[in-house]
Amino acid sequence: MMMVTMENTSSAKLICEDVVQRCLPGAFLPGAFLPGASLPASKSHLLPAARQLCYVEELQRVLHGELLLRPQLDREQLACQPLLTDDEKIKLRDSNNNKEVDEEKRKSARRMKFIMAELLQTEKAYVKDLHECLETYQREMASGVEEVPAGLLNKDRVVFGNLQEICDFHSDIFLNELTNCALPEDVGHCFATWADKFHLMYVTYCRNKVDSSQLILEHAGTFFHDIRQKHGLGIANTVDSYLIKPVQRITKYQLLLKDLLSCCEDGEVGEIKLGLQVMLSVPKKANDAMNVAMLEGFNESLDVQGDLLLHESFQVWNPKTFIQKGRTCLSLTRKDPSHHLFLFENSLVFSKEIKDSAGRTTYRSRTRASSQRSCSGLMSGP
Repeated sequence: MMMVTMENTSSAKLICEDVVQRCLPGAFLPGAFLPGASLPASKSHLLPAARQLCYVEELQRVLHGELLLRPQLDREQLACQPLLTDDEKIKLRDSNNNKEVDEEKRKSARRMKFIMAELLQTEKAYVKDLHECLETYQREMASGVEEVPAGLLNKDRVVFGNLQEICDFHSDIFLNELTNCALPEDVGHCFATWADKFHLMYVTYCRNKVDSSQLILEHAGTFFHDIRQKHGLGIANTVDSYLIKPVQRITKYQLLLKDLLSCCEDGEVGEIKLGLQVMLSVPKKANDAMNVAMLEGFNESLDVQGDLLLHESFQVWNPKTFIQKGRTCLSLTRKDPSHHLFLFENSLVFSKEIKDSAGRTTYRSRTRASSQRSCSGLMSGP
């Protein structure tokens, strides 16, 4: 396709002659057709005045380079269309806008179906992986056929945590419910309905995951490696790769629900938002539980302290040291262990952060105070 310009005068003349010959058979166009020219008077009676003007404008556009040179100029394409009224222009614009809106809705609907299909497909793969882990690694460890290292004897519950409970729930209940979901709201409703179950199972699993990883690192040796080779599992199918999947699955739920939320209209997002809030709260609760699990030397029951509201590390400076040592104080305090605060509903626990030779972090409890008394003191100020 070529653009006709004033520099290509021979092509422009050919176009002009072609247009006139098609519209006015027998007409001849001598010389260059300059802007402002009109159709020959001898032929002007063959067309109504309005159509004459349109053809003149068409020829002028050719000379100004605004018309594309096409192999064939269709007579129907050259015919002038009647001018639109204001109402007709508004209707045409509204029609185009509606077409754009409809196209966006179709795209969102297609993307929504794709996300729901991905959710179901990945759920099936997740259940399959959990079954595979339990049927190979856990069964071999529990059966005693392979020689279990002394440090792992009777520790299958620590290594695998409540993985069997998670597998049973997803295999027998949650996968079936996702399969029956026809709308995005149904998906959100599934997560909201089983919120308590998700919190209980995954918080328990994540809290145990720290001990599980440490136990495998210190005592497993080649035990699980030998099981993997025995069952012909791939290099990527290590016991660690299976045991991290429940943690990864929560993150995957969050991403899919966020994508699903972006495809829905305002009236459809209520249940999906609830489901997303459930999945966002699970990691927070799990992280809180993992940090509380690292708290040592606390002689009271953690169950009666209430929910953990906040935990954070902080640094403590000794005022006397600061005055006596002056400039050397900063370097000395950096070597001091950090402190960690746990604010429960019923108590406030101060602890010191300790790292052992293996790099494992624990929090050694130092003092405890009533959270109500401490918070009231903070609120009252100096």
